[in-house]
Amino acid sequence: MKIKYICAVFFTAILFFPGCQEEPADPDAFAISQITIRNIPLTFTLKDNEDIILTTHKVYVYASDGMTNQTRAAAKGVVEVTSGMLHNGKYTVTIPMGNVSPYFKEDGTVPNGLYDPNPNLDHGSWSGEARFFTIAISSDDASEHGENAIWMKGNYDFNVTKRNWDWEYPMNFRENTPGMGFPRKTWEFFHDNICYDPDVKTHLADNTCDVITLPSTPYP
Repeated sequence: MKIKYICAVFFTAILFFPGCQEEPADPDAFAISQITIRNIPLTFTLKDNEDIILTTHKVYVYASDGMTNQTRAAAKGVVEVTSGMLHNGKYTVTIPMGNVSPYFKEDGTVPNGLYDPNPNLDHGSWSGEARFFTIAISSDDASEHGENAIWMKGNYDFNVTKRNWDWEYPMNFRENTPGMGFPRKTWEFFHDNICYDPDVKTHLADNTCDVITLPSTPYP
């Protein structure tokens, strides 16, 4: 259980001292069960090629306690955009968070069949907190350009303080930020999740990409 503190600093003419008051120990105080994201663009460009315009088709949210794709995500949400979500020329979406498949592909034996990371599958609603979260938008056809046909952003501390979010403000995974490994994280997210979405056309006939290996030149 996390214990959070509300702290204030009191100043006088000659000194200051901190005062901290412990919040009530409510384990659900910072739990989040859905996220609203505004200012999602109708279209976006292919990564590294502004001449190719893609149309936003779906929005994905994944929350995780780990920074690697070898750790099963804590929660996920996905929505297909519609004209009813348009506000001032951009989309505003509210995405309920759900549990991911309970059988992660690296966990070994799967008692009830193969691991299926189709992001549309319903494994029950989720409410909680996570250390990291990513937001991704995708076109409906990634068969030619792969992970370059999606756009990912992300941030820390997925909790109730993040239930209303602006697409403009998370860390941009298209930026070359040293030490963050954004290109590899985008590659992993695409091949572990979006490639299994039947609503997105990918480059293999069965709409899976798990047979693809990382390029010979490692991503940063």
